Amino acid sequence: MKALKLSDFAVLKEQPTPEIRSVLAEQIAVAFNDRKFSESECHIAKEIILLLANDVEMRIRAILSNHLKENRDLPRDIALKLARDVEQVSTPMLEFSPVLTDDDLQEIIHSTRETKKLIAVARRKFLSSAVSGSLVEAGNTAAATALFSNNTADISEHSITRAFDLYNRNETVLDALIERGGLSLTVAQRFITSLTLNLQRKLTTKYGVSAPAAERLADDVRERATVELISKNGASRDHHEMTEHLGKTEQLTHSLVIRALCEGNFPLFESAMAELARIPTSNARKLLRQGSAQGFDSLYRACHLPENMMKATEVLLNSALEEEAFAGSPAFARRVVDRLMQRGYHKTIPNMPYIVQLLQAQQLSAR
Repeated sequence: MKALKLSDFAVLKEQPTPEIRSVLAEQIAVAFNDRKFSESECHIAKEIILLLANDVEMRIRAILSNHLKENRDLPRDIALKLARDVEQVSTPMLEFSPVLTDDDLQEIIHSTRETKKLIAVARRKFLSSAVSGSLVEAGNTAAATALFSNNTADISEHSITRAFDLYNRNETVLDALIERGGLSLTVAQRFITSLTLNLQRKLTTKYGVSAPAAERLADDVRERATVELISKNGASRDHHEMTEHLGKTEQLTHSLVIRALCEGNFPLFESAMAELARIPTSNARKLLRQGSAQGFDSLYRACHLPENMMKATEVLLNSALEEEAFAGSPAFARRVVDRLMQRGYHKTIPNMPYIVQLLQAQQLSAR
C-alpha cells in the first residue's frame, strides 16, 4: 500500500460520498491490521479511524468494527466507542476485541438490554468469572444460554447457583447448563429436584394423573437420580456436603437412605445416617459396622426413621456388608437379593418385600 498522506485525512474533512468513505474505511482498517504504516503514519491512521468511527453512516462504522475487531493495537477509546454503538456495529467488537477490559464489558452489560449485544459478550473466548457473573445477573435467557454453551468461559459456583435461581423454569438455559457439565453435586441435585417438580406438574395438568400419584412418581425419580448422581460422580469427601444439603431441604428420606444401601454406596449410606442422627460420620460408621443389633437400633431410632422398617433395614445392611466386595458392580444387587431370598427373609421380615423390589429395580437399571 502506498504511504498514507495527510491529504487522505483532508479528503475526509471535505465529506466525500459514503461510497468513498466506505472504501477508505476498509483500506485503512486492512492496512492497520497488516501493520503497513510507519510510526508517524500509524498516528495519522488512528486519527482517520477515530474520525470514521464517528461517521454518520452506520455501514461505515460497521466496516471498521468488522475489520478491526481482533486488532490488539486499536486504541481502547475507539474500541469502546464501537462497542457502545448500535447492534450492527457493536457486536463484532463485543465478541472479539482483545482491547476491551472486564470493566468495559461489565459496564456495557449493565447499561444495555439488547439481547444480541449480551449474546456477543457471552460468546467471547475465556470470559472471566466476573463478566460471566454480570451476564447471569442480567436476567437475559438467550445470553445465559450462550454463556453456558461457551466452554471457555470461567463461571463460578456462585454464578451457577444464581443462574439456577433466576432461570430454573427455563428449559433451554437448564439444558445448556447440564450439557456444560462440571456441576457440583449439590447444584446438580437441585437441577434434579427442579426437573422432577416440572414432571409432577405436567403429569397432573396435562395427563390427569392424581396429585398423590404424581408426587410419588416424581419422588421416586428424584431419589433414584440423586443416588445415581452421587454414586457415579461423588468422591467420599463429597458425601457429607451432599447429605447436609439433602437434610436441609428435607429430602433425606428413609427411601433415599435405603436406595443408597441397595446400590452398595456405603459411604453415602453412612453419611446419611450420620446426618440424620446429628453425629460424626465416623461414629455412625462404627455403629453400623460393629454387628451389634443394639448399636444399630439406637442409631436408627436417633435418625427418626420409620419404626416398622427398622428390622428390614438392619437385615439389608448385614446382607449388603457380606457382599461389600461387589459394591458398585452390576452383580451387587443380585447377590444381596439372592442372600435375602435364600434365607427366607422376604417371608419372615416385615416390609422386606419392599426392599427386595428396590434391589430388583436396581439390578435391572445396572444392566
